[in-house]
Amino acid sequence: MSLVRRILLGISVPLYLAASFSWRGDYEEARREAIDAHKILLVFVTDSHDRKSADILGRVFTNRPYLEALSRRAVGVIVYRDGRRTYPIEMYYTTVFPTLFFVDPARELFVSSPLYRDDIAPEKIRIFIDTYPKKR
Repeated sequence: MSLVRRILLGISVPLYLAASFSWRGDYEEARREAIDAHKILLVFVTDSHDRKSADILGRVFTNRPYLEALSRRAVGVIVYRDGRRTYPIEMYYTTVFPTLFFVDPARELFVSSPLYRDDIAPEKIRIFIDTYPKKR
C-alpha cells in the first residue's frame, strides 16, 4: 500500500470513530475495561493494507440507532495484524481482513462465531445485541 493510502486510512478511521461506537487501540486496556464493566469484548482485526476496514467501520459502526445498545454490551478494540501493539495473535488468527471476534474477556473464549468482511453488517450487530442482553 502506498504511503498516501496509509495516511488516508490513518486519517479516515479516527474520523469515523468520532461519531460512532467507541473503539480502543490497546488490546489489554480494552480487555481490562470489558472485564471491569462485565461486557463482551469486540476485537476488530485488520491489516494496514486492507481498504475495506474503514468502509465497514463507517457503514456499520457510525450513526446507527443500535450503537447506544451496543456500547452498553461491549467494549471494542481495533488491532492491526502488522501493528506495533501486541495482542494474542494466535487466538485471533485470521487471513481475512477485517474480522470481528466476539469474546468473553475474562476467559478469552469466543461467545459467537467471528464475522468476516461483508458479513460485518448492521443485521449481524443487531443479532448480537439481541443475543447478549446488557450485563448488570
